[in-house]
Amino acid sequence: MDPITLQNLINAAQGGVDGAAPDASATAPAEPAKAVAEYLAAHPEIDVAALQAEAVKSFTEISAAGADSDESLAAVEALADVIDGVKVEQERVDAAGEVKRTRLAELSNRVKAATGSDAPEGEDNADADATVDADADTGAEAAADAGAVDAGEGGGDVDAGASTEAAPEAVAASAAKPVKRVRLSQIPRKTVVMPAENTVDTKPRATIIASADVAGFGQGTSLTTSDLARAANVKLQGFPSDFIPNQEYSVPVASISIPFEEQLTADGKNDQEAIDYAADTSRLKGGSLVAGGWCAPSETLYELGGILADAGAGLVDLPEVQAKRGGLRFTEGPDYAAIYGDPTFGFIQTEPQSIAGTGFTTATGGTVTGTEKPFYRVPCPEFTDVRAEAVGLGVVAGILANDAYPEVTQEVVEHGLIAHAHRINTRTLNRQAALSGTPIALALGPSATTSVLNAVDIQISDYRYANRMADNAELEVVLPLWGKPVIRADQAVRNGSNVSEALEVTDQKIEAWFRARNARVQWVYDWQDAFSGVTGGFGAATPITAWPTTIDIMIYKAGTFVRARGEIINVSAMYDTVNLKKNDYHVIFIEEKLLVIKRRWKSRLVRVPLAVNGAVGAARELDAQGKIVVTTP
Repeated sequence: MDPITLQNLINAAQGGVDGAAPDASATAPAEPAKAVAEYLAAHPEIDVAALQAEAVKSFTEISAAGADSDESLAAVEALADVIDGVKVEQERVDAAGEVKRTRLAELSNRVKAATGSDAPEGEDNADADATVDADADTGAEAAADAGAVDAGEGGGDVDAGASTEAAPEAVAASAAKPVKRVRLSQIPRKTVVMPAENTVDTKPRATIIASADVAGFGQGTSLTTSDLARAANVKLQGFPSDFIPNQEYSVPVASISIPFEEQLTADGKNDQEAIDYAADTSRLKGGSLVAGGWCAPSETLYELGGILADAGAGLVDLPEVQAKRGGLRFTEGPDYAAIYGDPTFGFIQTEPQSIAGTGFTTATGGTVTGTEKPFYRVPCPEFTDVRAEAVGLGVVAGILANDAYPEVTQEVVEHGLIAHAHRINTRTLNRQAALSGTPIALALGPSATTSVLNAVDIQISDYRYANRMADNAELEVVLPLWGKPVIRADQAVRNGSNVSEALEVTDQKIEAWFRARNARVQWVYDWQDAFSGVTGGFGAATPITAWPTTIDIMIYKAGTFVRARGEIINVSAMYDTVNLKKNDYHVIFIEEKLLVIKRRWKSRLVRVPLAVNGAVGAARELDAQGKIVVTTP
């Protein structure tokens, strides 16, 4: 069966049968939006959200081109009918779902009454993942009809109270109107950057999509983390409030989809190719008041203060692939330094050696005896198999507490989603550090600034030498986010600086110091701080009072590390009788696949001292020739 396209919905709006193009003698239906809604109801497999987004985009682009021809005007009118029809169908589905929930609640009350339990008057819910019959209730159809809009208006608000007396006239007028066939692909349009795309960061981001039958959110609706927390709470409000023997419900709330290109999907057969593509940088785009004497009691403020945490702040940036199976199998490939130093890789033979048959001199100065020239043999690569981990999160809440104060549950869930992102970050950085080996201790400067920059500079230079890279080759440098204020504090007390130089050290200036050394620095959370296990580190319960005395730095070529994750992160709400006995239920459960590998090359972990003293090299007296004047003891 061919996939349903936007053109099929336009054909339905214009009187086509089952989405086929209407013939020349056809007339437009009286209610194009209702015709689209009926077509959608007959094809429940349609990705409604995707077609709706395409319709909105097409409407915007054709409108931007002027729509000054009859064909263009007919196209935007048809697109408006389609958009209205999607809305009508979504309202019908929501209404049908409400009818089903009400009926299930009635049946639940009958069961409770039969078993001797008190039947509550409140609304119950069951497995909301069940498919809603398109013809579940005539009331739902009435709701859908009431939501229909005047097709001639091209997409206005729903007018549920419209007079029914004018309907015959509208039908007659519509019936007399011939169809002006719309072929969407032939309509001129002007490319318009949609708001969701008009951002600086063009990297694909994870999308949160609402599951079916979530009150307040249409199926396929894109959600924020705040929306997701609210949607989970809405689902849970419908769970039975009394104990029901041997019952368990697990209802989907949403799915978080991590976008991967086809080339980034490792299915067990193409792991090496997917990892290589992910690591290929050439594909990237370069106080309180207290008063006494009041007789009135205190007022309780139930509004919460909002969320400070950011799910996207300070996360390490790594190439990612999708792991279809239980892990990744890969080989690091040959190492340049190892090949160059192999005694069989290249030779020198002098004439006396040749005459005497005493052997050869290797390219690195060693000796190979005998008369047979040493040749290097390409080794069979060794493959490494790394298995994935399961990373997840579960939150349990009290039924009565959530009913009385749902805002707290919602905010805890949102905090949990953000915490999950940062725990993925912590695990990633810890794996990177472990795979980088024992820290290299370096002390190459009298102060924090010089110590960090000199360590980065010498290691980048040495890394280039070891791999014979271009002298301007850029390397990745990972530092904890608190490294910036340490450098700024060091510069604030630097000897010989004026006020501007000392006190106006911006983030951009610090970044420029690293760029001058061909270092692409990443400032990250969740590494070398209290949340990653450092006692008394930044973010600990007790405020920090002194700068750290050392800092670890990771240095590697982009593509050295690759992270693999599953495609979908499932977010569910669960009800079970064991927890219900304790008046609890699971608010949210998340689980996903994760692994981090060192794909190739080397990574260096450097540990340098931090002295926030602003020290510089001692000034020395020079003579007229620029030579240091040696002080007589």
